[in-house]
Amino acid sequence: ITVQPGPDKPYAIDDNLFYIRDDTETSLAVRDEIVRLIKTNAETAESDPEVLPPLPPIGQLPPQISASATKVVEPPRTGVEIVESEKRKGTYYHTVRDLRNGNLIKNVTRSSARKLWHYAITKVENDMPKPSEIAWQGNIAVLDVRKKDDNVWYDLAMRENDTIHYFYGVTDSGLNDNWLALIEKAQ
Repeated sequence: ITVQPGPDKPYAIDDNLFYIRDDTETSLAVRDEIVRLIKTNAETAESDPEVLPPLPPIGQLPPQISASATKVVEPPRTGVEIVESEKRKGTYYHTVRDLRNGNLIKNVTRSSARKLWHYAITKVENDMPKPSEIAWQGNIAVLDVRKKDDNVWYDLAMRENDTIHYFYGVTDSGLNDNWLALIEKAQ
């Protein structure tokens, strides 16, 4: 069996270890293999840049949906969203969206996650609310409010057609008027 190289080189999973693929084997990379991967990717980037279409912003309606559809609220601009989860060999791997810049970070595990990511992953793995138990205000809801000293973080939810987006660790600076009005009602 030959395993084709994946698009996300170098492969970094679990405690930021680097993996390489060689025909049928996947193994930990040694220093020289990591350097070679970097040089190869740098040469490829300089010679033939790959232009990817931008991801559509969360909350934006696709063009085919009519104007009579439910009003869409813009997502928060701080915090994180777990956009995908997959279980492999007993471990969950998540794709995390950083709401500040829209970047997607793939293959994040609970053990490799940063502080906020770890919190969000723990909530997704152990404490996901059932949609019927959420106190919706239109298409948005406050799930939890955490306070420490002068800091306040919100866990929020937003319905968009048949999808529910869960946002974790959102601060006041990432909220627009719709979200701020919801927060005031919740307090």
